[in-house]
Amino acid sequence: MTVPAVLEAYRTWGLSTLSCEQLAHFAGLLVASPVNVISARSVEEIETRHFLDCLELLALPELHHPGARIVDIGTGGGLPALVLAIALPGARVTAVESIRKKCLFLKRAVDALALPNVVIEVARAEELALAAGRERFDVAVTRAVGPLHQVAELSVPLLRVGGMMVAMKGRLDDSEWREGCRALAILGVDHVEQLTTVPFPEARHHRLVIGRKVRPTPAGFPRRGAALNKPPRSTSAAVTTRRERGEGS
Repeated sequence: MTVPAVLEAYRTWGLSTLSCEQLAHFAGLLVASPVNVISARSVEEIETRHFLDCLELLALPELHHPGARIVDIGTGGGLPALVLAIALPGARVTAVESIRKKCLFLKRAVDALALPNVVIEVARAEELALAAGRERFDVAVTRAVGPLHQVAELSVPLLRVGGMMVAMKGRLDDSEWREGCRALAILGVDHVEQLTTVPFPEARHHRLVIGRKVRPTPAGFPRRGAALNKPPRSTSAAVTTRRERGEGS
């Protein structure tokens, strides 16, 4: 049963009664899963610390466009993919996950929650971006996937020109920020900003890194394998950045 404070937060985001019930059901599925898809082991913790964090994405107008094509890279247990599919029934959500056991859980969850707007891709993001997924999506999201330069290289090739990358990050030091911004510029993004979020009272260092794609990603990206561990290099690409933005800024 969803605790009143979480239910109030759901209502603040404009969720329907059905969506609230689906989120409670999904939290129960995560707790009961025999596959290790999430570290939290109680429904209350999942809803408070994970679902509310994912719902912060609803502050971005691009996700609300009718038929928005959203891809979640490295979705794991379906966060934020299935949370977004529940909250945005008009969106088309693709959940990308390379671990087959997790994908089997996702397929069972999608069936149990009756979510017709979800597609599950059993693949690595770089494979998808080098094939049918290239420049296909309006929004690419990641949550706790890796350093910003790697997230950029996995996300941006999947976006159409005009699309938006959203990386859900925790603490972000200056070195990671600089390397990430350089990578984004190489990959086709000219403007990057940070948006501070506070999904629950104890949250610290939560932020969204947002980049807008303005030109096609060059051939050769994304790279494969160990090459992804190193930032892409270019002597000419530059990006406009905005270090941080939050309420009242």
